[in-house]
Amino acid sequence: KTPLSHNETMSTSEVPRKATDRRHNLALTFLLLMLSSRATMSLSSSPSKRSATSKMARTTVHMHWFRLMDLRLHDNPALTKACDEAATDSSGADNGILPVFCFDPRIFGNDARTRDFGSVKCGPKRAKFILESVQDLRKRLEDRGSGLLVTQGKPEDVLCEILKEVDPNKACIPHVTCQTEVCSEELSVDKTIRASLTKEHHPKSILQTIWGSTLYDPDDLPFPNG
Repeated sequence: KTPLSHNETMSTSEVPRKATDRRHNLALTFLLLMLSSRATMSLSSSPSKRSATSKMARTTVHMHWFRLMDLRLHDNPALTKACDEAATDSSGADNGILPVFCFDPRIFGNDARTRDFGSVKCGPKRAKFILESVQDLRKRLEDRGSGLLVTQGKPEDVLCEILKEVDPNKACIPHVTCQTEVCSEELSVDKTIRASLTKEHHPKSILQTIWGSTLYDPDDLPFPNG
């Protein structure tokens, strides 16, 4: 149980600002404890790292970046695409994918606030829900012989750091897949990731976004513009 359970029935409007901040900091502390103990999988234990470093014939490093809205294995078009891309890699290497999730400080923590109103982006209840979702996702991946690398940091920094570990000679082209997002902040992050991968690792680096937020794919709708 989290240290927030005794406040579960209290709304934010009923709690003074200092108490609200204290609750949120408790949630962040719990999150960090999870990261530092058993939520983080080391790169050395990742099948994808062994695959990436054991065969120099590999030409591509396949990674799947889980975002907040796609923490699932079933009905996940972006994850399916990542697996398909790795399986059909022309290098002929023993390909797999490296699943990654980042706790972005621009979303989590008491300092992560909206620009217009200064509201906390991720309150304690949402943080608890996301923690449980990441734990469940990691367990489901491990049950299938894979794993989930859970990190804290900006995705544009984290992905580059991972690539330094799995491909220190920068001999491979990174291929990162993730779910398409439509809001301005998420699109800005996508743009920054593409720039970082291209600058820091390989000029042909790929960040491929796949739509998965609706029941039907927009391209399948019987209208001219989807």
